Amino acid sequence: MAPKSEDGRACSAWIPSKVGQAISIVWKDTDRSRATSADVLVDGTNCGGYILDTSRKWDEVCREYVRTSATEKRRLQFGALQLTDDDTYLTKDRRNVGEISVALWRCRVTRKGQTPMGGRRIESSLVHEKVKKGLAHTVTLGDAIKVAPSTGKRSERLDDEPLATFLFRYRGIDVLRANGIVAMSKLLTSSSSESAASATDAEVGQKRKASEELVSGREVKPEIVDIEHLVQVEKRDRQAEEEFRRARLEMLREQGRKNIKIEDVSTIISGEPFTINWRDPVSKRATSGRLRVDGTDCGGTALRSPRIAGDEIHKTHVSINDRAARPFQFGTLELTDDDSYLKKDVQDIGIISLAVWRIRVKGATQYTGVTITEPEKMHERAKKGLEHAVKFGATQNMITKGLDTEYLDKVPLATFTFRYRSIDMLRANGLAPAVAPPPPAFNASGLC
Repeated sequence: MAPKSEDGRACSAWIPSKVGQAISIVWKDTDRSRATSADVLVDGTNCGGYILDTSRKWDEVCREYVRTSATEKRRLQFGALQLTDDDTYLTKDRRNVGEISVALWRCRVTRKGQTPMGGRRIESSLVHEKVKKGLAHTVTLGDAIKVAPSTGKRSERLDDEPLATFLFRYRGIDVLRANGIVAMSKLLTSSSSESAASATDAEVGQKRKASEELVSGREVKPEIVDIEHLVQVEKRDRQAEEEFRRARLEMLREQGRKNIKIEDVSTIISGEPFTINWRDPVSKRATSGRLRVDGTDCGGTALRSPRIAGDEIHKTHVSINDRAARPFQFGTLELTDDDSYLKKDVQDIGIISLAVWRIRVKGATQYTGVTITEPEKMHERAKKGLEHAVKFGATQNMITKGLDTEYLDKVPLATFTFRYRSIDMLRANGLAPAVAPPPPAFNASGLC
């Protein structure tokens, strides 16, 4: 963030937004000799505040939810901006749409625990299409979550101006890049599904104890991604891929397929195994990764707290019972012109998804295994660019121990979706770089 005012009390920053991305608004006041209150506004709507009095036991506050009634709260998240051509909306004040602000005030607490906490009414911003000014997103609310009624504090301000004001303007990453706000070499990002709208950037995905708004006192820094380094890594990956394709091309031609071209060579090999990796560096919480491949539930794998064998999971197989497993691998998708297959549900074929949940481990239990099914034939009119499907290799001996767990939340901490296609299909749709041309043949006829 950069100072906005001469006295350095007002700062602003741009942050990238994405539909469905959850929001955490974090602030801190380490001076316990004073009481401060914070006013949080999203898109110009007051979401209520929070008071840090002089008797506090923590210095940091996290606002992730907003109370919509005395017994309900909803998650703050980014959503698609709704546009209209109704000219009555041309006169509505939409100057603050696309902004999240936090104003900190010195205050004196006048009443504690005697004021019932009510709800805030937050509506999605409807903007006329002529005045959207690069906006594609707005702040919306998630599903309602039941909470117990509670009481709050009242305070009065001691100054005419806030102690500090933080303003976050959000836009889609493409808009930020198009306007030169985000340099290609460095990008302030958030992990998982959290948006880091804070002066100190909250640790992503961390669930706060004591209340929805409280976080432990810790120093958190924004994560800086070096895009230039990622470009170089991607370049080396493409070069390795091309070397692999050329080697396979040579092998296939030696096997008699003389007319095959390099663009006909796929990097996905039928029977090729694959691994699904994830990690959770927050060792104080237990999480479970629930995996689905082509719509088949492959069960969950837990990372316990405290960690026993590190922060990472490398999932190479699915356990079909407590003593046997079958490895993941790609296989060729079989096609048919039998119209009875047009009625089959194939919308999840080509998708690998991982949902990470916060859990509580109750204890050990007998592992019962999961029932897996491989995709049947797919009608040729429904394949939609699909050539492969996830198959399961030969059964292997593997002992799996079970855990009795329960989810702590109604929604996962993070969800990752991987859509796989052949490299040729990805290139045809502009999702992967084009094939590098082969190097010119060396001709020494003109040399002395």
